[in-house]
Amino acid sequence: DKGKVQKRTSCKLIEVNNGKIQIADKNGGHETIMADYLVLAVGFKPDNDLYFHAQGQHQNVFLIGDAFEVKGFKNALLQGEMLGHTIAARFKN
Repeated sequence: DKGKVQKRTSCKLIEVNNGKIQIADKNGGHETIMADYLVLAVGFKPDNDLYFHAQGQHQNVFLIGDAFEVKGFKNALLQGEMLGHTIAARFKN
């Protein structure tokens, strides 16, 4: 909450373009969100196509959690928190 993180669950990522993220909810409604960063937590087996595509488009793309190595949600949350602190430290100046 302090970091003004917007959380969306049960959504499908439609498009990422110039700081805008378009999603569709489970009822088919669409929403566009302005964002500096995007964190995806999806599925039960890694499908890293989006990661590899995004990596070619942006210099700050990270693969964490079960997409990196299957170790369960607690480890994924810890990796996400650690990455969040790392990113925040870069921009503290």
